[in-house]
Amino acid sequence: MISPSSSIIRKTFTSSLQSKLSTVLMSSEPTLLNSDRLHSFDMNDLPHMSNMRYILLFFCFLAFFVAPVIYMPLGTIQSAFYHKCFLFTEIKIMNSKVLLRDDVTNNTFFPTFDSLNTQWGPQIFCDFTTFVPVSVAIFSVIIGWSTFTIWPAMLSMGKGGVLMMVYVSMCIISLVAISTACTLLKVGYENTCSRSLSIQLGSYTVSCEGLETITISELSNKALVQDIHRSMRIAQLGAWCLVCLSSAKVLVSLYTFLIIWFHFHYAPFFMDDSDTIYVESIESL
Repeated sequence: MISPSSSIIRKTFTSSLQSKLSTVLMSSEPTLLNSDRLHSFDMNDLPHMSNMRYILLFFCFLAFFVAPVIYMPLGTIQSAFYHKCFLFTEIKIMNSKVLLRDDVTNNTFFPTFDSLNTQWGPQIFCDFTTFVPVSVAIFSVIIGWSTFTIWPAMLSMGKGGVLMMVYVSMCIISLVAISTACTLLKVGYENTCSRSLSIQLGSYTVSCEGLETITISELSNKALVQDIHRSMRIAQLGAWCLVCLSSAKVLVSLYTFLIIWFHFHYAPFFMDDSDTIYVESIESL
């Protein structure tokens, strides 16, 4: 025979268990709703997302066409010096016939030096400054093509954060590489000009601006040397432009990632069920 006290204890335990289960179910309902929101999150409808896509496409397009402005002049310079590296080069000119031009009278003359000794710069520097713009152009093609084709599908599946992280990584690598190449171009060229070619000849100076007038056969190929100084300045300008474009791509991709990250983690707590950027199926809960 069951005592009244045990019956009361059983009823109390049953009611307590039911109350705990109802509490757990009620607390899990918002979690299920948020999970449904996050898994059905269409990121193409986020604010500024379409604008960010077109801006990134524009920067990739510009970077692809700016890159040849760097490696084409550098290739011409290396061909003019028989594929020797002109960066960080030490040219000692003595007792050799060198053609100089007077910029005032435009007359040419052949001063004589004692001997010629050239210590070319490390080839890896010139290879790096030529290879990096080509790599940045390839990265720009990859990012631009994926932005044009893969972007809408990835964002509609809620995978925009992964895509933006790939973009940010590629853009940062491009920025670091082209910044290093730009520094090598500037410092290496100034080093060559300051150490090697500032040879005073009375009122005349063999400088980087007049480098194309050097006709020593073992030093340069006059048929290819037209304006070394101008070619190097064009390459440096292109490198700075590519640095700016790479920085802009980093900012755009990072800003897009932050938009996605904010709406993915915080926006569901501030939006009601009728918000149009979520495609919900509440009936399935």
